[in-house]
Amino acid sequence: FFCREKLNLIFVGLKNGFIRIYPYGGPQVFQSLDDYWTKGSHDTEYGIVTHLITSFDDRFALSGGADGNIFGYVVKGDLSIFQEQFEIPKMPAYTGEIEPQDITDSKHYSIEEEKQKA
Repeated sequence: FFCREKLNLIFVGLKNGFIRIYPYGGPQVFQSLDDYWTKGSHDTEYGIVTHLITSFDDRFALSGGADGNIFGYVVKGDLSIFQEQFEIPKMPAYTGEIEPQDITDSKHYSIEEEKQKA
């Protein structure tokens, strides 16, 4: 992991190929690790993130993994992503079992008749 105080962000590479970005809040940063942003790019089994670095101007981040891939990311440094609350989509209510449609045409072949003709 590494910390960019200029961006107020901490970048963490994980064993499962994900990168987590935490907001940096000074010396008490590890009191709450509930707010973070996660990006999964590397392979989840073989993509242990081994390297993380930002560009000289902190506009880009690069990650290297044990899966042999290198990924680049645009770093916006906007901490508002940690405060955004997204509405969780809801499943439609179950209204009962839907009766499957049946063939009502008497001239239509049945499966047995199709097999016999084949």
